[in-house]
Amino acid sequence: MQRRRPRFDSLPDAILIQTVSVLPVRASALAILCCLTVRAPAARADRAMARALVEEGQRLLGAGSDDAALGRFERAMSEDPDYLPAYDAATGLWLHGGHFDTLIDRLAQVTLRHPRYAAGWYALAVAYRRTERHGLAILCYETYLELRPGDPDPYFGAGMSHLALGDRQRAADAFERYLELERRSERAEFIERAHLELSRLRDEETAAAPVRVLGRLEDRLRAFTRAALALLD
Repeated sequence: MQRRRPRFDSLPDAILIQTVSVLPVRASALAILCCLTVRAPAARADRAMARALVEEGQRLLGAGSDDAALGRFERAMSEDPDYLPAYDAATGLWLHGGHFDTLIDRLAQVTLRHPRYAAGWYALAVAYRRTERHGLAILCYETYLELRPGDPDPYFGAGMSHLALGDRQRAADAFERYLELERRSERAEFIERAHLELSRLRDEETAAAPVRVLGRLEDRLRAFTRAALALLD
């Protein structure tokens, strides 16, 4: 059964990678990940306890006790660091509550042990983008897309990060790809924003074109002048 990606739009800053067999995770992402420190999971993971804690947390969440629920989910991770449903359950609460450092610390570890955990890569991308670490955000979006190439959401997030880094062409490419893939009416706000950013990028490109042409003409004029002077010498 395919894991459901977090609804919200996303590594600690130091990792010593052990021998990790990482599917088609991009080499560029691995190069960044190599500066992080992987902690080994508990020697005796208690899967049954982790499952029970997640179930209890879901009941608390349904009753509106978000903090208590998050506490249960995090305890489940401590009992069994490889029980992915605990991370699925906690991710939305971490993002909604602005607990980005906690999310990054937890998911940086688990995605390296489970490189096919697409939801983890997506949540990391969101957290990095929201904390303005856009280079890392882009790497995580790209890693997610290796696993879910037909998902439009990462293209929007990557476009915003490219925009923040001043990479206008890649931003435009990402927004165009997002608009090609997005078909959900409930994403109208994001569709409108992508169109707005694309329009702005194209207007800026049009405005800059005459300046570039003038610059090329000036370069040619200077070259012609130098050549003419050389003939006179």
